[in-house]
Amino acid sequence: MDEESVDIESQRAWAIADSDAAVSVLTASVGAAFGPLGAILGAAVGSYAKSATRRFIELRKRIEEAGLEDQETIERLEQNEALAWLIAEVVRGTVESDLNAKRRLLGDAAIRALQDDAFVDKETVFVQAAAAIDTVDVRVLSIIGDSLPERADPADVTQRRPDGTVFPDELVERWPGVDGFQAAPLSHLIAAGLIENAGIGTFGGSTFWRVTTFGRLFLDRLLATGLEAELRRRQTAVP
Repeated sequence: MDEESVDIESQRAWAIADSDAAVSVLTASVGAAFGPLGAILGAAVGSYAKSATRRFIELRKRIEEAGLEDQETIERLEQNEALAWLIAEVVRGTVESDLNAKRRLLGDAAIRALQDDAFVDKETVFVQAAAAIDTVDVRVLSIIGDSLPERADPADVTQRRPDGTVFPDELVERWPGVDGFQAAPLSHLIAAGLIENAGIGTFGGSTFWRVTTFGRLFLDRLLATGLEAELRRRQTAVP
């Protein structure tokens, strides 16, 4: 196969990887053509499509910059179903997420898996966790995982808590207004194995949250990609 044919095959392979994300955009575009709100909906879909395309191109560029050859990547995806699934999930998550730190985490996971099959299973766990949470969930995770200032132990021994844990009222203190909807992000984080209620089984049975061992690894990856600065810039609005 000559160089031009290889390049064409590479472009086709990337187009296939992107097709699932594009289908939803195209479907929405067709629906936007009907009804009095068609023009407004069409504009919204167009903006999403541009963002989705930009995010996908950024992912592909990062993979290329890692020194991974297109043809070799294509062959490995055809031979390894687990790797193919991981890359498909990375593409989907990259297109859908508005959080750059999360997109970079997904890209890093893809690169590690593509570089060595031995990392596929491990990186799949990180990709699955990323797919299960959104930006609000990540902000709650960062608050729970952040170091809190030293506080005197309360006189009531049932209210004392281990180091590295956060009480519900401290979560609200760090993010005023979150008490109105905190149940959703907390449940998402628990289901993803990123946090746990450290009060279960303790004297008094109080509720206080802490990141799990895996949650710490996951959060550290996000922090390494600039999460803290990004969250400060965004100042996510409370619904």
